[in-house]
Amino acid sequence: MKTITLVAYNRLRYLSRTLESLRHNLLEGYTLFIGVEPEDEDVAAYCRQIDWIPTEVVINPERYGVAWNPYHTINRAIKAGSQFNVALEDDLYLSPDALQLANWYNERHAGRHLCLCFCNYSSVYHQPLSVFQSKTFVPLGYCFSREAWMTALAPNWMSDMRGWDYSVQTLIDESASRYLLVPGLSRATHIGREQGSHCTIHYHDRIFKDMPLSREKHSSFRLDMNSGGFLHDEIEPVGNPMPMSRP
Repeated sequence: MKTITLVAYNRLRYLSRTLESLRHNLLEGYTLFIGVEPEDEDVAAYCRQIDWIPTEVVINPERYGVAWNPYHTINRAIKAGSQFNVALEDDLYLSPDALQLANWYNERHAGRHLCLCFCNYSSVYHQPLSVFQSKTFVPLGYCFSREAWMTALAPNWMSDMRGWDYSVQTLIDESASRYLLVPGLSRATHIGREQGSHCTIHYHDRIFKDMPLSREKHSSFRLDMNSGGFLHDEIEPVGNPMPMSRP
């Protein structure tokens, strides 16, 4: 069983664009799990109308917030039997070949790399098929195996109170042999210019306004072991600037 998890709260105009971009991907074999925060009936009603992919919509029993909604939604998919998961949020725009890249990673590299991130802050158009090893986690859409969730990601969730993304980054930093993969040309970008919890309008425009993004449906990819991609200290992370704790 392969799953896609999506967390949503109070931003229907962004969520609708996220879902529309997802709809143009190769969805065969996937089930969509959506975690909606309570008292957000418009978003829940919109999600319940999805008929182009098997979907389970759950309204959380309490507001989990940006720190814990992803955890509970992913954990729900894993408990349902997911062997591989694609984790998304409601302010992302996906390339039409994002899930083909995810499938390639699942079939060839999931056992050797912690996860694959869809976004590369140093994205370039001339590397549409290249995928690189990296030590930098980018939280704008990523995928991983059930084993990675059970043994690494879940046990260390929010171990760094600045945010779950910082926690994943710490997990990578603490092991010299632990790497993730990132495409030379991004397969996801951030569209939440306004109403974001941690991304300001200025930051969004500076980082994402002109970011190269794949617009084609590539079906084959290659792991490039040269020095492409980006270095750990060359980017500015999107991570949460303020400490977070569960509400």
